[in-house]
Amino acid sequence: MGATLRINALLLPASDLSSPLRTSELIRGRIELTILAVGRFGLRSSEIATLINKHPSSLTRWLNVGTHLNGHDRAFRNRIDRLDNQISAAALDNASMRRVAP
Repeated sequence: MGATLRINALLLPASDLSSPLRTSELIRGRIELTILAVGRFGLRSSEIATLINKHPSSLTRWLNVGTHLNGHDRAFRNRIDRLDNQISAAALDNASMRRVAP
């Protein structure tokens, strides 16, 4: 089973995100992944592009769309905030479990 990224309460396999398909769900997932990974967590867009087998210019386009939506669409901004909180909470849960484990 391939890598899976939790996007917008849906499990989108990395293979779907890297597919050539352009469904609205996949495009939304790619935009959300990009705005979170690059915009919020400071990861390099080239690394994300490699992860999902996309050209870096596609990530630039998704980042631009996400940045625009983040500034103009309250529902999008709220969805990104919820996803950010879920990812951060999961990271903290995992980190505390690692410190307790022998």
